[in-house]
Amino acid sequence: MKKLTILLLMFTYGSLANNARIDSLKLELTKVEGPAQVTLLNKISASYLRVNPDTSLFYAQKAYTLAETGALDDAFIVACNRMAAAYYYKGDYEQAVSYQHKALEVSKQMGDQQGIADAYNKLGAVYGYLGEYELSIDYALKASDIFKVIGDTIGLAGGIQSIGNARYNQGDFKEALRNFKRSHKLYSSAGDSFRATSLNNNIGLVYWNTGQYDSAVGYYMIAKEAYEAADDK
Repeated sequence: MKKLTILLLMFTYGSLANNARIDSLKLELTKVEGPAQVTLLNKISASYLRVNPDTSLFYAQKAYTLAETGALDDAFIVACNRMAAAYYYKGDYEQAVSYQHKALEVSKQMGDQQGIADAYNKLGAVYGYLGEYELSIDYALKASDIFKVIGDTIGLAGGIQSIGNARYNQGDFKEALRNFKRSHKLYSSAGDSFRATSLNNNIGLVYWNTGQYDSAVGYYMIAKEAYEAADDK
C-alpha cells in the first residue's frame, strides 16, 4: 500500500523563475531594514525551501532572530513556520514540531484564529508523517473546527484531507474516501482546481486498494487530463 503524506508549504516555481525571484528578493533586501527586512528574509527562506532546505533555514533563522528582538509577532510566527518547514524538509521532525508549537503559542497569545488553525493543521501533517495518526487526526480536527468558524474553505479542505490521509495510512479506506471526497468538493467550490485535481489521485488510490480498479483508473485519468490541460495553458 502506498503511503500518503502531506508536504508543508509546497512551492511550484520552475528553477529559472525561482532563481530570478531569489535574486530579486536579495537585491531588495539590501535596500531595507526593520520589519520590511524580516518580511524579505522570510520570503527568501520560502523560495529556497524545496531547492536547498539548509539555505532556507539560514534565512529563516535570521528572520526569527530579528522578529524576536523587535517584538514583531506576525513576522515571528511566519519565521517559526519557515523554520518548521525547513527542518521538515531536512528530516528533523522533532525540530519541525518544536517550531510549529512556537508559532501556535504566539498565535494563541495574539488571539489569531487563522494562525492557530494553520499551526494545528501543520502539526497534524508532521505527526501524520511520523505515523502518529490519531494525534494527526486530533490536530486536523482542531484546525478544521476553526477553519469552519472563520470561513476558510481551503483551510477546511486541507484539514479534512489530512484526516483522509491519516485514515488511508491506517487502512480505513471507507473513512479515507469519505474525507477525500469532502475535501475535493470544498477545494472545487473554492476554485482551487490544482488541489482538487491532486485529490483525484488520492481517491484513485483508495479505489485501487479496495479492488475497484475501473474506478481507480477513471480517477487517475481525470487527474492526468487536468494536469495536461494545465500544462497547455
